[in-house]
Amino acid sequence: MVSKVISWNDILEKYHEKETEHYIDMSDFYADDYREIISHLKPLHIWWLDITVMDLFNLPLATEDRIKDFIKKRLWIDIDTNHWLEQINNLFEKAINLYETRYLKNLPTKFKKLKFQNSKSVIKFLLDTKNSKITWSINCAIAKVSYAIDDVLSNEKVRRAEFLDRQFISEHLERPFQIQEWYEDKNWNIYRIWTVVIDWKIINFKLIARQKWTESIIWKQLADAKYYSVDQFRDLVWVTIYVDEDWQAAFIMQYIDQMIYKGRSQIKNKNWLDLIAVKSKVYLNEEFYLKLEKETKINENEETEDEKEYNERKKSTSRKYKEIKLIWNVDLSLEQWTKSSKYPIGTEIKFVVGWHDNEEGISLQSIYDYAKRFRELTRLWIPIRTLDIINYVNDFFENIDEILKKKNKDKSIYFQELFEDLLALDCIDWESKLNGNIQSNEKILALWLYKYFESKLIKIKFPNSKKIYYFDENMIKMRNAGLYKKFETI
Repeated sequence: MVSKVISWNDILEKYHEKETEHYIDMSDFYADDYREIISHLKPLHIWWLDITVMDLFNLPLATEDRIKDFIKKRLWIDIDTNHWLEQINNLFEKAINLYETRYLKNLPTKFKKLKFQNSKSVIKFLLDTKNSKITWSINCAIAKVSYAIDDVLSNEKVRRAEFLDRQFISEHLERPFQIQEWYEDKNWNIYRIWTVVIDWKIINFKLIARQKWTESIIWKQLADAKYYSVDQFRDLVWVTIYVDEDWQAAFIMQYIDQMIYKGRSQIKNKNWLDLIAVKSKVYLNEEFYLKLEKETKINENEETEDEKEYNERKKSTSRKYKEIKLIWNVDLSLEQWTKSSKYPIGTEIKFVVGWHDNEEGISLQSIYDYAKRFRELTRLWIPIRTLDIINYVNDFFENIDEILKKKNKDKSIYFQELFEDLLALDCIDWESKLNGNIQSNEKILALWLYKYFESKLIKIKFPNSKKIYYFDENMIKMRNAGLYKKFETI
């Protein structure tokens, strides 16, 4: 465990004042279309940006009755009753905790001790998203996080999520495949070693399955308007299948597509399957081959919104991110009794060739997760400080042993991978080198990882301000959509 491998002075030697948390006063600005946005649950497309109530700067409701009506419509909560007032308090407590732990920020004491005594105190808090010139932005951010938490936790698909992955395997995958060995780890991940015989070809493969974490669903809602509801997630249950060769993946994919998805699945191929090489080894049904060929060409030429989060890692490293997956809904029960009704649940089955590692160097999932927080903060309208970037880098290295242990990676080997990627991305001076001292190498890599994070952000200077702030690149889209007053990029 390493503490504070980057210090404040490592980055900001030329500054004399300590950087503090800051919230931009934008209380007079919000989308012209806010009335229409408020009345819709689904995103509205303004210019080239999808917008929901999560993208409003503040709550544009003037009267108590309209605020109460909005809360009832969106949260099914009546703040005039003690029971639901307690629910609001619980919701805000969760939101404050998530905000501080996720973004490594310390909120003022008044927010940590926040407890609503009646409906008027709730309404005042929400009105302050527009009226308060000091705390409007943080009020707004906490209200948005609360909104996302409520939507996720109140959804039946999430509340029943603890057994959906097991149900998917037992009802859909165990029938066509023969289990040789199975077990679960302490995190409830399901492991299977299976065998399948297709056209007299015996294929042994490993499978890992688990539910999408509740926290992950909340973070994704905060980051992207397209995931405005749990129902929009196509990977609530995901499975990864590890095979030895490309043709085995193609063969099993065809089998699952026909047997489980009834030929309706979508294929997402990223830099992986060589169709000609696969076809030279095994016979694929013509219909499936044409579908695979079509989807591959689509994904080579077009980047869909659903793929962006996967592509970010591929773009940001010298190594190519490789995967191919099937996506489609399957009918699963949300109740545990025998004849319960079934609902379509989004499932994702990803295929990986055993020797390929998608988490080398800068592509490590944990690094990508820190980068995602910049997008979430931008959508919450919270400026990213230099100190925030430093905190993420320090937090990464403070937890590096646990992170690498979960990935079964050797630290010295991983550090070399990370160094090579940062070098290829021009984040490291060419004269820099790693040495045999792990602690020294952490300091070297921490400084250049900071530069990598900084390179992924845009610097913004607002009118009548000398301060420089960082935002995710989506800030440019928000400005062009009319959601933000004009600013200067640096």
